[in-house]
Amino acid sequence: MAESKDQLVFGYWACRGLGEPSRLTLQYTKTPYTEKTYHFRDAPEYSRDEWLKEKFNLGLDFPNLPYLMDGDLKLTQSKAILYYLGWKFNLLGTNAKEEALIKMLCEQAYDLRVQYGVFCYDQNGDSESERKKFLETNVTEYIKQFDAFLSKNKSKFAVGDKPTVADFQLFDYIDASCSLEGGRTLLDKYTNVKELLQRVHELPELKDYIPNAHAQLPISGKMSKFGGQVDTFSRAYLFDQAQKFIDEFEKSHRPSIPMSARNTSLSRKIFDRIQSNFSDVQSCLTSVTVLLADTYALSGNKLIASNIRTKLSQSSMKKAVGYSWTVISGKIFKFRAHDRSHPCSQEIYVELDRLRNELIEHGYKYDESWIIRPLENGETAQSILSGHSERLAIALNLIQRPTPTRIQIVNNLRICGDCR
Repeated sequence: MAESKDQLVFGYWACRGLGEPSRLTLQYTKTPYTEKTYHFRDAPEYSRDEWLKEKFNLGLDFPNLPYLMDGDLKLTQSKAILYYLGWKFNLLGTNAKEEALIKMLCEQAYDLRVQYGVFCYDQNGDSESERKKFLETNVTEYIKQFDAFLSKNKSKFAVGDKPTVADFQLFDYIDASCSLEGGRTLLDKYTNVKELLQRVHELPELKDYIPNAHAQLPISGKMSKFGGQVDTFSRAYLFDQAQKFIDEFEKSHRPSIPMSARNTSLSRKIFDRIQSNFSDVQSCLTSVTVLLADTYALSGNKLIASNIRTKLSQSSMKKAVGYSWTVISGKIFKFRAHDRSHPCSQEIYVELDRLRNELIEHGYKYDESWIIRPLENGETAQSILSGHSERLAIALNLIQRPTPTRIQIVNNLRICGDCR
């Protein structure tokens, strides 16, 4: 939309995430607004530069996404924004009781979405069995409670016979959580919830937005284990669009190489696809070859791994050095295995010793299965694994004061399961 000084400005990532209920509210009320969309860069860094270069220059009291600007008012925090829009457009009920119920539903839906979001980005998001378990436990319990509430209230929408912000929060967050395999079948069992979602979907004010914009947005960010653009198309049974998206993306983007640690069949398929589509991109071929060898080694196929490495060394390809990156106070730090180049190296290794001893006290043992080469004279599992770049990056974070509440590590090769 063309920007006007009188229009609201809504800023968020290019996904549904925690911002979509506010978008739905703005669309439903036919409010002219300017949308400022921010994008993550591609793997492995998933850089947030597009947002970070503006983050502290917008006059926000608590810089974050999403944000809403309405004249002199500048808000962050997704629920604060949604409640403000509810007040502004009379979508918070007609009395104190209704407002309280609306906010209660919004908070409950938010709790579900946060649990789903954490699971999306967790390593278990890769596991079909773990996704099934999450749906059958966490998601089902929330849906069951929502259905009971709606059954008791017996109104057309969640609270009353007209839509409120609670309906938009419930619509998006339940829809996202039920994007897991079996989610639509689950909704068939809870007809009150299913019918509410359908009524929101059929609102005339949203008839164009939901299929043309809402449904095209990935549920989560690029780095999530599922819920991205391809995942969104596939779960809507739009397989041709998913494949077209992949094909178009690969024309202009080098591949990221997400290999399963011990799944040699899947890793071989990824290797063959990259070799077929990117035979002229030597850096990618080198990385995927190294990862394929590592995968075979981790699965116990040391002979195949050795043969792949031999062919690599005999070729013109040069093996990339494995690095781990972390960001502290907006500055990027890079480590390689057993790195001592950082000015705080002594403190880092002291912290690693402290962390190791504490873990051992709690029963931790080094997992030698993650060592993908023969031990040399004088080497032990501890000496190899304790110097991995991931651990150095973690230790650097832990010696900061105050200690960060969130630590993010990015690798350019595989992630060691023992370090994880």
